Amino acid sequence: MKRVVTVAVALLLSGTARADWKDLKPGMDPRAAWQCVGVPLMQYAARGTEIWTFDCGAYVQFENGHVTCWTAPKTPKPFVIAKHDPVQPVIQMPKARQTAVLATTASPKS
Repeated sequence: MKRVVTVAVALLLSGTARADWKDLKPGMDPRAAWQCVGVPLMQYAARGTEIWTFDCGAYVQFENGHVTCWTAPKTPKPFVIAKHDPVQPVIQMPKARQTAVLATTASPKS
């Protein structure tokens, strides 16, 4: 645990890194990996395994201080507001529900 804290502090104090996931290679040490991918959001370490997590589903996994696998960030899909026909309602109830609602809201026969 002390090693993880020391590495994290050293990485934070060494300046900014460029985030270029294409340069990440298996076998890199944490400092070289950090220079490729930048500062992680979270770090987990246990029993010789360390995992760095990033935005957009990205992570880097280390085994005994060397990169073993990773997933690059996925490009987020742009937020699109769906257009609708002003004649048609945006929310449509299923047919069975519509008839039930109509039956219960009808006035009683005299």
